[in-house]
Amino acid sequence: MALSGWKSRKNFAGEKKVAALVGALFLVGLAAFHFAMPNGTMLILRGVAADNAPRGQLDDYSAKQYAWRSGYAGHVLDVAGGTSEQMKLALDLVRSDPRVAALYGFSGGAFSVLNVWSQLKPEEKSRIRRIVIVGAPEISEQNFPGAASVVIQPDPPEGHMEAPRALLKATQ
Repeated sequence: MALSGWKSRKNFAGEKKVAALVGALFLVGLAAFHFAMPNGTMLILRGVAADNAPRGQLDDYSAKQYAWRSGYAGHVLDVAGGTSEQMKLALDLVRSDPRVAALYGFSGGAFSVLNVWSQLKPEEKSRIRRIVIVGAPEISEQNFPGAASVVIQPDPPEGHMEAPRALLKATQ
């Protein structure tokens, strides 16, 4: 059927209205999801790269679910942990996006969180309500003076890569 024939169908005007309504509802839903998290955004930093994970290792699902259960919209940085690229990107996002109110770092990403925290100005630090460190036994709460809330998840007996899942299970 040619385009002119399709547009001349008896129901075209009604279909057009329904399509516009569905599009509007989609945009409202997208905005609500992005902005409705009461605590803002949790910036999630992946661990170091590996052959099977060139953009960094992390159980993204567990990290995002943890953020959601904590009242944050989870935003995973798509760069490997322990790199200057990850550190710079995280620092830029914290400084430019006032919705960023929590930091989550897994393994090498936890060290990036530590570096970001050390470079934040006092007014930027006051906006960060939660810091989550997963699978980085060398980092403790004392590394984040003045932080409102620090959560430390050590490696569970099942192994290092299971730490994000262990943290998620602990929140159930």
